[in-house]
Amino acid sequence: MNRENYDFSEYKPSEYEKYRIMRSDRKNMSFSYFNNEVQFSGANEMMIEVDYGKEDFSMYDLIKEAEANDQQYAESENDREARLAELDEEKDLIDKMTEKYGLDHFDIDQEISEFYEEHPKEPRQALNNIFSGNNIKLKVGEGILDFIYADFRTPLKESIALFGAFEEYAKEIHEESQSEPAEIIKEKISNEDQLILEDYYDYTFNFFKVRDVAYASLYSAICPPLIGRNAGSNVTLLKQYGSYLLNLQKEYLEIVEFCFDEDFYPELFSGLSPGERYALYRNIHGLPSRIERNEILRISNRMSGSEGPYGMNANAFAGKIASNLERDPAIYKDFAERYGIAETRVKRFLVMPRFLSTFYEFGSVVDILELELSKMFESNIRFRKCKRCGKYFIMKGNYNTSYCDRVAEGQTRTCQELAAIDNYKQKTADNEAIRLYTKYYKRYHARVKVRQIKENDFALWKREAMVKRDLCIDGNLDIKEFEEWMEGSFPNRKSSSAYSLDN
Repeated sequence: MNRENYDFSEYKPSEYEKYRIMRSDRKNMSFSYFNNEVQFSGANEMMIEVDYGKEDFSMYDLIKEAEANDQQYAESENDREARLAELDEEKDLIDKMTEKYGLDHFDIDQEISEFYEEHPKEPRQALNNIFSGNNIKLKVGEGILDFIYADFRTPLKESIALFGAFEEYAKEIHEESQSEPAEIIKEKISNEDQLILEDYYDYTFNFFKVRDVAYASLYSAICPPLIGRNAGSNVTLLKQYGSYLLNLQKEYLEIVEFCFDEDFYPELFSGLSPGERYALYRNIHGLPSRIERNEILRISNRMSGSEGPYGMNANAFAGKIASNLERDPAIYKDFAERYGIAETRVKRFLVMPRFLSTFYEFGSVVDILELELSKMFESNIRFRKCKRCGKYFIMKGNYNTSYCDRVAEGQTRTCQELAAIDNYKQKTADNEAIRLYTKYYKRYHARVKVRQIKENDFALWKREAMVKRDLCIDGNLDIKEFEEWMEGSFPNRKSSSAYSLDN
């Protein structure tokens, strides 16, 4: 259908169309640039491999080919100092995010080391995105929680203020100079490699502008936007990006409440699984009942389990390699000649065992949120709202608790620990034996300070008083007997030696 033949001036999009528009790319901004992978295990864990193909060392060959005829760039002393400062900043950020998310950057460190060993004249550059190439292990559900409780507003507000000030200054300079805006010249694209490179230039040109906002959550950091170099106002771009993240954050907070909160319409949802509740949620919002996931089957020498065809234990693995090595070498030669390939290639494939593995590809925050949510439904993972901080947390097995294990803002203890302290205080406040013990402890301790009671005598008394207190709490000592004993422990207030354990 040729849409140019129609007048869409009175077209009214459906609610689902509006929903898709909210989640889709903006003008000059794509939300799916990275090609990340994630695998799920039977232990309800997810292992994410972050794309590292959008870094200088990964794009090296394409960049050098494109710049072959350009004048060679010589690094000035100021440029060198700026580059080293970026590397220092990168290290601090990596340390911070490693502590927060448990990043495993061994593989990417190896890739980078090998690259600079092969290209010793290339100056070491900071990564465009410190999450590139990292392996990240999460419990299913943790990524969603991290996203819905991320603070996007603070860095968004700060970035808008910063770039807004720059734009006002640039506007004043432009008005003073009265110069015409530079004409935008479209780059001519002759092949796919050039298109890949142009996208990469766009990404590196603009990502730093939204980086602080992106780094506010794991999923926004590993699914960065691709923004065109001629995209216009930085403030407008920041607002568009912020709107995308904040709308998704609002949506998934609503989904978590609707599908998992035990106190959300309990009389209506009692007995329903989170998946059944989600079916109702999608129906109410005019969304289709299906969720599409990009699952991929890979055959490689990497195991994704301990049983075939996904993997095997160490002894079986070693035994299979040994068995494969016993083949007659003439077999490899005959086979290689028949298919016109090298013998080493045949041997490499047939000696090393191959396994199946399934994984999912994703590039946008939308994709990974929806994928993780669907895996939660499959594994019957539950959320519960913490009765102390009000945030949702993952229920672990059959362990029944109403408090999360996060460290509350402004606190040094988790909500579980603080709740235990509060419960103890409440329990002691309501217990007569505890009240009596506390009363007499304070009284006699005050006498120790003025030397009416010796410290050794007080220590002996305290030990026996605690035993009697616990007997009273357990119902093995009458409360009146306990009070009489406490009252008579040090009857002579003027004497410092009146108490004796023999009394």
